[in-house]
Amino acid sequence: MKKRLLVLLAGALGLASLETSAQRYTTEVFQNVTVDQSVFYSRNISVLTGSPVVDSLRMDIYRPAGDTSTKRPLIIYLHTGSFLPPIVNGSPTGSRRDSATVAICRRFAQRGFVVAAPSYRLGWNPQGNQQVRTGTILNAVYRGTIDAKTAVRWFRRNHQMMGNTYGIDTSRIVMIGQGTGGYLALTAATLNKVSELNLPKFIDPTTSASYVNQALVGNFDGTDSTALNLPNWPTFSSRIHMAVNLAGALGDSSWLEAGEVPIIGMHSPTDPFAPFTSGVVLVPGTSFQVVDVSGTRDIVRRANMLGNNNIINNAVYSDPYTQVADAINGGVKGLYPLFIAPTNRPQSGPWDFWDSTIVKSITIPPSFSGATAHANGMLTNPNMSKAKSNAYVDTVVNYLSPRLVTGLSIAVGVRENNNVQAAVYPNPTKGEINIRVADNNRLIALEVLDLNGRVIYREESLQESFHRFNAPAASKGLYFVRVHTTEGTAVQKVMID
Repeated sequence: MKKRLLVLLAGALGLASLETSAQRYTTEVFQNVTVDQSVFYSRNISVLTGSPVVDSLRMDIYRPAGDTSTKRPLIIYLHTGSFLPPIVNGSPTGSRRDSATVAICRRFAQRGFVVAAPSYRLGWNPQGNQQVRTGTILNAVYRGTIDAKTAVRWFRRNHQMMGNTYGIDTSRIVMIGQGTGGYLALTAATLNKVSELNLPKFIDPTTSASYVNQALVGNFDGTDSTALNLPNWPTFSSRIHMAVNLAGALGDSSWLEAGEVPIIGMHSPTDPFAPFTSGVVLVPGTSFQVVDVSGTRDIVRRANMLGNNNIINNAVYSDPYTQVADAINGGVKGLYPLFIAPTNRPQSGPWDFWDSTIVKSITIPPSFSGATAHANGMLTNPNMSKAKSNAYVDTVVNYLSPRLVTGLSIAVGVRENNNVQAAVYPNPTKGEINIRVADNNRLIALEVLDLNGRVIYREESLQESFHRFNAPAASKGLYFVRVHTTEGTAVQKVMID
């Protein structure tokens, strides 16, 4: 027969190569990872010691070894640390070389992603009065967000002007933040209006102005020159296409508006450092209040209500990680509450791991002790071990991977090719699809693929310049139409309403 309907039978019909490549981004298909360490990406003004100094910012870049793809999604992965260095922050973690950061970056690179782990500017005063604490932490978040966006611009500059050294697709960039880094990822995704900095809780009662003075610290992207900001790569876009929060929070839920990028999150409900719902952030180890924020559950739920997460939530996931999350997230799709028994005990960063012998041996004058940092870490990460860390790293990567594929509209194992001109329309469509090629070309076959790279429909033995067909019964969402012609093959995206 001329037409054959295929439902999840790609391998049975001799499409083994497609089936193999379809595992990219969802499973670890690369054994080894190449890491470029300490790559310079910007120069900006730091206030870590109180006095402004120019600091060079660097990142580690993870790539799948031996991969030949030149259009790979990019992950910007932001570490935790309370905007102070490890040990000084009272914790054994807080840098881009943290064990969990390295492990998660490597795991995503093994799946085919390019992953960058940048350092960002640190510095705030947790020992000051309420106004000092609030003002300095808000400015730390603002500076760190500028740095995260600068890393995005650096890659776009590399893509356009330096030959795309890292083989990325600039239309598929996701920002993942862990702990403190989660604040940066969420802020980068949502903070874009001056009015959002002028909410009552962000106003300094002494000056009646926002704690964040853009004339001093720079615009939202940090692309202007001010007393405390140096512009880096200002002609390139800072845009990201998706954000993930791992146990961070957002300055205010009102920052999140319809039409902004999809946001998903994973968080322990008993996290003492960032609220799972909404609440006041405290200085670690004290009862000192800092600022009221919106937590992971409330942010993901709002993103769902606004329709921003439709592209993710309309997909069907059958993996065991989704099943666990959906059994305990109260119907908030895209949220993974990390319930760790006993559930009433403070838990934070269960993916973290550190060598206790090394940490306890560290002393930083005048009074910062690695032994104290280790003890603090064990209070909120009881039973910390390499095995526990690996288990939670595995959960993070496996829960996020299919959602990154869906949210970034990645057709696993499918590469778009625009060298062959083929019009596929209407788009979006209710089901009927037209294909037209040039009169001197001929359509010889077509396939419809889902986002997992699976062929769900095929027609063969065509010899025409125009063809009309009805897409197979499928749930609403994004699909790919692969058009085979006498001149080559083209792939076009099609949205089915």
